Amino acid sequence: MIQFKNSIITLLVIFFLSSNGLQAQHEVINHSYDDKNKTTAKLLPLVGSLPSSGYMPFRLTLKNGTKQDKNWTLDFTAKSQDDIYYYGGRNRGFPTLTSEFSYSCPAGSTKTYDILVPLTTSIPAHGGSTSSDLSIKLITSGKTVHDSMNGTQKMDLPATLLSTKLYVQHSSKFNGLIKAHSSGYRSGMESYTTEFTPSHLSEDWRAYSGFDALVCTDDDWREMSAGVQNAILEWNRLGGNILIYKLQSASNFKSLNIDDSEVNNGRKSITRSFGTVTITPLSQIKSLDVKQVDKIINPSKENPKITSLNEDYETGAGSSTTWSLQKALGKLSFSPFYLILILIAFGIMVGPVNLFVFAKAGQRHRLFITTPIIALAASLLLVLLIIIQDGFGGHGQRVMLMEVRADGGENKAYIWQEQVARTGVILGGSFETSSPTYMSPVPLEPSRFSRVTRENGGGACNYTAKHGEKGLAASGDWFQSRSVHGHYLETVIPTRGRINLKSNQAGGPPTINSSFDFEIQSLYYIDNTGQTWEASNIAAGDSVKLTSSDPVTTLKGIHQHHDTMSPKLQEKLDSLRKRKNHFVAITVNAPAISTLDSIKWTKTATIITGPVVR
Repeated sequence: MIQFKNSIITLLVIFFLSSNGLQAQHEVINHSYDDKNKTTAKLLPLVGSLPSSGYMPFRLTLKNGTKQDKNWTLDFTAKSQDDIYYYGGRNRGFPTLTSEFSYSCPAGSTKTYDILVPLTTSIPAHGGSTSSDLSIKLITSGKTVHDSMNGTQKMDLPATLLSTKLYVQHSSKFNGLIKAHSSGYRSGMESYTTEFTPSHLSEDWRAYSGFDALVCTDDDWREMSAGVQNAILEWNRLGGNILIYKLQSASNFKSLNIDDSEVNNGRKSITRSFGTVTITPLSQIKSLDVKQVDKIINPSKENPKITSLNEDYETGAGSSTTWSLQKALGKLSFSPFYLILILIAFGIMVGPVNLFVFAKAGQRHRLFITTPIIALAASLLLVLLIIIQDGFGGHGQRVMLMEVRADGGENKAYIWQEQVARTGVILGGSFETSSPTYMSPVPLEPSRFSRVTRENGGGACNYTAKHGEKGLAASGDWFQSRSVHGHYLETVIPTRGRINLKSNQAGGPPTINSSFDFEIQSLYYIDNTGQTWEASNIAAGDSVKLTSSDPVTTLKGIHQHHDTMSPKLQEKLDSLRKRKNHFVAITVNAPAISTLDSIKWTKTATIITGPVVR
């Protein structure tokens, strides 16, 4: 009887956990190729569900019990599930992204690989929720194992990673906040949080690029390896927000290896580049206040990343305005005059001329030769017309916001890049970015040349991406012929570039030195008293004496390129430019994250900020 009661209790617990949407972290593939489990393959997702953009991290463990080396191939197909809607009376399709990875395992050994799988960015045509799906195929020696994952997110809530200890006890409470926060249709499948196990996390910042916030305890943080902590802190510099609940009163930024400066040690929250880190006390895990968490990680003034990707580049929907960077390209137009002439000429040639000259009465059999030739000639003329009007490749403009951290031994640049391009005839759409990159298409103003819009749910685009020798190797519909495309990119790169403060006499103008390997057109510096200084045309390696500047002039100089940025980048820049002992530099010479070689980037405006180095 007691055993029966225990079984009932166990079943009730399982039902309760599953009914509250808990995402148990287990292998999506756990396959044995023999009866004795000597040869196996396990694919473990490192977070509980799919984010709505970025990358999905996995850990693949291969065990080869045979006497020969074995090779495995993993095929992934990521897609948005917004294909239930119809556009123009017919199914408009949905964007997909395919990737392939190959791995080997020597005979009689076990190998483990960490994988970052690129995902499509969800661009829902209807409602305020995103829904993503990832199909998985594991292939070896002609045998294929199938599985899949999915994820659903409310766009007006931050995509939040929550450690397992907190998730198990509070996931349902977080989900209870969704209805209070969100408007519009709710399927009941959305989860506020995504579970993670600290010891399972990735050591690559891209694994977190689809999320807005990470919440854990100080014990969870200490459980992470140094590589994982470094990756999360890189993601934090790019805009991710970290909330750590300290169960031990002595925990602080220094003891947790987050910030060594004594001035920040007693603070509750610090800003690191584009993101924040908050440490707050917690008596015990079960006493977590989910409303407090929500208030910290979900500030009303800042949109979640997926919302910004969907809304910041289509600001003119229903009005005459549009994204200012796209405005600078001008309108893509096609003159119908020559097209009409070609069609009229084709009609005359394939009709009366063909019938009464080339294949006149008694020679009608010639129609089988003359008609295809005339059609081919007309087609060649149309292609030639398109090439003459549009040319090959394309042209575009880019804007970058870069935070350079030469302090604390980081020597890294954290880059946000936005770009828009107008294409002509694209002969090859394959490219590799210049560094490991998060890259997403962004929906533009609807037009006959915009291939990705919110109206069409991202379009029926077919993308391909994998990890190349230097960065993201991509092909497919990232750039299509005779189109307008916008993209958002993030990366972290090593750099020795910095602004050195050589002298700063009290009351006198400071002298700085630039170690960037490109010219800086304008530089503004706020010293520790709040005084603003400026300089112009600073060549690589030059030392210059700054002159006094007033805040209005400084703001005008910075806003020269500020307006070409999306609202999210504008907000970040506005907060960063006010920091004391920091500089803001403007240049058109900084190298950008490279994409398609055949696109001529007519202008790349870069705003660089960071601390001066003494």
